Amino acid sequence: MKVTDAPAVAVQAPASTPPDKNSLTGDWMRSDAGYRIQLSGLEDGGILNAAYFNPQPIHVGKAKWTLENGLLKVYIELSDENYPGSNYDLIYMPEKDLLVGKYYQAVEGVTYDVLFQRKK
Repeated sequence: MKVTDAPAVAVQAPASTPPDKNSLTGDWMRSDAGYRIQLSGLEDGGILNAAYFNPQPIHVGKAKWTLENGLLKVYIELSDENYPGSNYDLIYMPEKDLLVGKYYQAVEGVTYDVLFQRKK
């Protein structure tokens, strides 16, 4: 596993009240590069509209949100040239308003620790 220069952030135990799925809505910038995720249209059943930019748009093949064990999670799978099967598996940290998790770069077969901050 390859680790980026993203700040180390420990995933804490879930809050007693699960976070609202709508907290995910917005633009998120990756801390180590100019990659951006735009999340919108969250609906029950895990429906999520996601756009990914590097800095140009990259096609998103799948996107969903889940609430597991009190943790709000986001999964985004890319399906574009140089990205087939690459994916993000992220957890929302409401106390810090961050998305943290893993990015699997399928072409290289490498997994990176990543952190996204909400773009203000």
